[in-house]
Amino acid sequence: MGRIMIVVASHDAARIFETEAGACATLVEREDLLNPSGRRLRGDLESDRQGSFSGVAGGAGHGLGNEHGPKEEALARYVRALAVVVNAAHQTGHCERIYLVADPHVLGALREDLDATTRAAVAGEVVKNLVKHTVAEIRQHLPERL
Repeated sequence: MGRIMIVVASHDAARIFETEAGACATLVEREDLLNPSGRRLRGDLESDRQGSFSGVAGGAGHGLGNEHGPKEEALARYVRALAVVVNAAHQTGHCERIYLVADPHVLGALREDLDATTRAAVAGEVVKNLVKHTVAEIRQHLPERL
């Protein structure tokens, strides 16, 4: 039985834990990743809203902007950076199995950014934001025997 990585993530932070397989396995926190854009207040990213253009002589307006705003792009960069860490840990043999604990949006994006072999090593998922919870509370949401 090998090492297990537990990734607990939300839109603004991720905590990476490690443990050995077995019952009553203790989680040891190894790394934290922050999404600086995730902690901004909603109004801080005014450019998230699409602009509009009113045509000459009261013609129809047109939306301006990208399909995804800066907030979504920042979240995508953060999740990609998290996936790089998880992929590297698995590819180098640092972990044998992986558990993902995240809110639905982050979990879906993270799944997409993991490479195929790392995705295959995911032993379980918990769809819940537990980033700000204690280690004991996080452990309670994982299988008794990892």
